[in-house]
Amino acid sequence: MPTFETRKTKNGDKRIRAVIRLSGFKPKRRTFKTMEKARKWAIKKEAEMLDGRAGLSSQAEHRTAGEMIDRYLEKVLPFKSKKKKYPRQVRQRLTWWKEQIGKYTLANLTKSIIIEKREQLAGMMSPASVNCYLSAISTVFVTAIEEWEWLSVSPMVGVKRMKAGKGRTRYLDDKERPSYLEAAKMENRKPLFIIAVLCISCGARKEEITAMPLKNVDVERGTATATETKNNEPKTFFFTGLALELLRAYVEQNKTFRRRYLFSNRTGEKPILIDREHRRACKRAGIQDLHFHDLRHTHASYLAKYE
Repeated sequence: MPTFETRKTKNGDKRIRAVIRLSGFKPKRRTFKTMEKARKWAIKKEAEMLDGRAGLSSQAEHRTAGEMIDRYLEKVLPFKSKKKKYPRQVRQRLTWWKEQIGKYTLANLTKSIIIEKREQLAGMMSPASVNCYLSAISTVFVTAIEEWEWLSVSPMVGVKRMKAGKGRTRYLDDKERPSYLEAAKMENRKPLFIIAVLCISCGARKEEITAMPLKNVDVERGTATATETKNNEPKTFFFTGLALELLRAYVEQNKTFRRRYLFSNRTGEKPILIDREHRRACKRAGIQDLHFHDLRHTHASYLAKYE
């Protein structure tokens, strides 16, 4: 229940201070000239706090979700991860959220609005992708609560994640593998064939190979250490047989090209992109529904088959 205190100014004028104390919230106070105004404010503010929409201060009433997202993108995201792909993905997701909820003040941003946007996302992408979008904005709310004190309760509380599927089990079978690799060989402008063989042979993710620092490749020992990994921990791969032969030949053929990565683009400063070439090779080989990441599944399937 709100409490009211009668106070006097230096001029002797009477003032009414309304004080609201609720568990889980910092006390809220405001002074009015009349008891009527103090009671109206206290009733309204207490209802908002109980509804989970009030901030720790007037910040929630004056700050918009767009301001919150912008501050996170500028002050927090650049320092969250060393992986280059991570900030790009999060920025894309938060840009979508800003377009959808950016005009709302934080005090008026409710759970029902977030759920409405969740359903909108569900009509556009897979459940796993929807959950990534929810996680991105949830992290921003947590930062706004714990570090900036713009909010006391996140509107994400009680918003359920989508039930994701079991994941893909697609991989190249013994008949598809030769067809795909032959089609990959026909991509002369970019080394799709070599990259595909390396991924199949060691089970690496695409970015772990394409963003492999050249200095981390030892063709004599047949090892390469990736730094662009999912958990940000360095990972060393070992190559033998055809994969090692191709790797040695590629390094030798390109030894005069000054580049940062093993598979760099034309400038030598960024990793190569091969998604378009992969799709073209699949079409040429008559293979459907094969993501490049499925080559990693192919490696796992061979291990399970021959162990």
